[in-house]
Amino acid sequence: MALQAAQTALGACHAQGVSVAVSVVDSAGILKVTLADDGVSERGVITSIAKAQAANEFKMPTSALAQKIATDSGLAQRLAANPGYAADAGGLPMFVEGELVGAIGVGGARGKEEACAQAGLERVNARRK
Repeated sequence: MALQAAQTALGACHAQGVSVAVSVVDSAGILKVTLADDGVSERGVITSIAKAQAANEFKMPTSALAQKIATDSGLAQRLAANPGYAADAGGLPMFVEGELVGAIGVGGARGKEEACAQAGLERVNARRK
């Protein structure tokens, strides 16, 4: 499941002409897979992992997390306390039948990461039907 999600997200970004890194963690936050295109920066790889970790920990898309921390100082402090989290768009939690099973994060393509992560998530959901 993790590999298929990552490959699909990578492919979705390729279709947009964007090189990225994609990471998937399980519900315990354990890194299951990271795929990175040639030429992607180290920061893109690190960010993909941090987005997946944050989406998993907070059980929400990192784009929503970024909006929420603007008005929730407690949440902002919790996020800032862990440099392993990133609250930029591109991280999505993965749920199966309402249960968190992990998260996917995409880094390296400002503005397109969330759509690529969504493609990976949809691949997993389609496989489960």
